[in-house]
Amino acid sequence: MSTPAIDNSPTDSRSEKNIQTLLPVVQILARSLVHAAAAAGITIRVISGSRTYAQQDAIYLQGRAPLDEVNKALSASGLDTISEKDNKKRTPCRGGESNHNFQLAFDVGVFKGTDYLEESPIYKDVGLLGKQLGLTWGGNFHTHVDEPHYELRPHWASDISEDEMLAELRKRVAAKQDLYA
Repeated sequence: MSTPAIDNSPTDSRSEKNIQTLLPVVQILARSLVHAAAAAGITIRVISGSRTYAQQDAIYLQGRAPLDEVNKALSASGLDTISEKDNKKRTPCRGGESNHNFQLAFDVGVFKGTDYLEESPIYKDVGLLGKQLGLTWGGNFHTHVDEPHYELRPHWASDISEDEMLAELRKRVAAKQDLYA
């Protein structure tokens, strides 16, 4: 399989809404992933982009707190509420502990027609495309496998741990410095 082309042309409206929340360099790769998947006959949508710390904390509560508490936090942070069946753990990361909080990460959904496939072997095919584009794929995570997740690690963080990188990103946010450069 050849390396997917970089294609920064607009995608579907749902994906674009989420892509717009990412850093410009990540936007290009997110669009390229959507287009590469389409070229392979796979329909994906970017279903989540950047998150505030409050949104991340609300998602972290899922599966850890009663539904009414989760929905109060989701609603207060501007996210849609969920049903009891959807109140399951989604992330091990609190606010400030996720690359979503720094415009470096996004999640995709695989679709068959209009049906969202929460779990599918197709995510592995998309993961290969993402890795070929230079993204880190959550399907390769060891402690919390997250097949819909993609992120771009800054070049300055290539030789440091994830925890050290996140600490530096939090400092950069506080100092209003560039997160990627």
